This record gives sequence, structure tokens and C-alpha cells, in this order.
Amino acid sequence: MTQALGQIAEWKAWLGVPRNVETFKAFYKLDREAWQRRRFRPAYLLIYGRRAEASATPSLTQKRGYLHADDVVSMTFDRLRPNPSASQTVCVKVDATGSLKAISVPPTLKWCPFLAEDGAILQDLPAAIEANAHIQSERKQFWLFVEVSG
Repeated sequence: MTQALGQIAEWKAWLGVPRNVETFKAFYKLDREAWQRRRFRPAYLLIYGRRAEASATPSLTQKRGYLHADDVVSMTFDRLRPNPSASQTVCVKVDATGSLKAISVPPTLKWCPFLAEDGAILQDLPAAIEANAHIQSERKQFWLFVEVSG
């Protein structure tokens, strides 16, 4: 856990420099007009171990409560649950050319007009939709139609 907290401290220090925040936003295409008015406030989540391991030693449980700053949340893998607020979240990565590439989509993804701008800069969205075994074929066909005609 000490190594993970050290990594978070490095990220905080790096993102504490305004020039680096602008670099981060540009890298992930968050410098577009729609994002310019939003406040950039990183939050950190540390997922570590299992509940049984965390509560096995009462002194360790007490110590863990004092290890984190207010902007760092820690939890065990046992607490992970689907989040309805993330039903539209597409997992992306930046490829070697600097383009955003869709890696995966949730089966709950719905077409909304606000997705049009983001979808226009996102590559491989059809492949990510097709790869999701939890999306029914009729919905995949709809998404592929929207992608082609949009």
C-alpha cells in the first residue's frame, strides 16, 4: 500500500503544476470548448486487497484510516459495485498517433445527443461495441447504424 500511496503522491505533485494540467487535458482531448468551463479536480481511488485481509488485524484497520488525504478514497475489491452514474462511460486510451481509441463500452450505453461530439473524435467505437458480449445483437446493429449514419 505504501508504494501505491507514493504513486498517488507523484500524480498529485505532477498535477499540482498548472502547465501539466493543461498537458493532461490536451492529451486526453479535454481541452475542447465543452470542457473549458469545467473545474479540473482530480480524485484518487486506491483499491487494495480484500475485506477479510483488511479487518484481520484491528490495529492495521485503524492505521489505514489515517493514511489517506481527503481526496484519496481507499476500499477493498469487495466494495466494487456497478455504478449507475457510469452507465455512459466508455473506456478509452490514447494511441501512438494521439488519437482516442475506444477500448470497451458498457452494455448500458445509450445514444444521447451529447455523445455526438465525443463520438466524432473517438476511434474504434464500433469494434468496442461489437466486442461486448453483453450487448444484444439488435442493439449492436443500432449502434453500428448510428455510427455509420452519424
